[in-house]
Amino acid sequence: MRNKSTTYLNMLEVRLAHLLMNVTVPLPTESIIQNAGTECKQVTKVVYIKTHKTASSTMSSIIQRFGDSRNLSFAVPPRGHILSSRYGFKQNMLNSTKYPPLNGGTHYDILTNHVGYNRHEMEAVIPNATYITVLRHPVNQLVSAFAYFEWTKAVKAYRRGSADLFATFMERPTRFLTAKMKFWWQGHNGQLYDLGLQTQNKDTGNKLDDLVYKYIEVLDRELDLVLITEYFDESLLILKKQLCWSMDDILYFSKGLGASHHIITQQTRDKILKWNRGDLLLYQ
Repeated sequence: MRNKSTTYLNMLEVRLAHLLMNVTVPLPTESIIQNAGTECKQVTKVVYIKTHKTASSTMSSIIQRFGDSRNLSFAVPPRGHILSSRYGFKQNMLNSTKYPPLNGGTHYDILTNHVGYNRHEMEAVIPNATYITVLRHPVNQLVSAFAYFEWTKAVKAYRRGSADLFATFMERPTRFLTAKMKFWWQGHNGQLYDLGLQTQNKDTGNKLDDLVYKYIEVLDRELDLVLITEYFDESLLILKKQLCWSMDDILYFSKGLGASHHIITQQTRDKILKWNRGDLLLYQ
């Protein structure tokens, strides 16, 4: 979010955006693209805050491929691929003895695994990094989470034969979002949760709005780039420019795609926007 003037696309990149949207236009070679405009310094220290159900796995794979091709050091969990899906980052989540920084370094270069945002602790592991995240419209994000985390099971157990499981869920989400439900904390402003602000069990009125607005101001100061799922390709072009990466660096195959067959009525949509108002304010 800092240096907003650096995020505007030049005419060349607009043409590339058109190509990504299936509009055929003649394009210059990659060497011309790299040499066009002023010189820039490639960013190699990146902290990626991986939000849930926002195309975050696709973005993570792009950053991982970039780091791997340049032999950069990754801060990784002692086992598996998740540092924590629920809690903010702590240095002791890493096993720096088993997986120390490469090339005799004292700090890591890249963090891409699921873990909550905690700037102070992250700075200690990767100082002077560029901070990136992805946001998705709260309606699309919650519908995707509902299917991916299999919250349908709890709804079916409550009301067998329901013709619209998601609408039943949205009648009263707190009925289902309990500690017994898988990833229950993602059901209420899950994107804010991943970015370090918990809104569970808090007032959903003006007090919550004030809390969220203040936190958005913090994120606006601390994050360098926010991608938007609904404009993912365009966001990648902005990332390419801001981080001085190449077109090859931002090529991707989509990962973690889920199949959701829920038809959302306007009434249910309005309920989502009210229930996850914090995420809506963040997205706007």
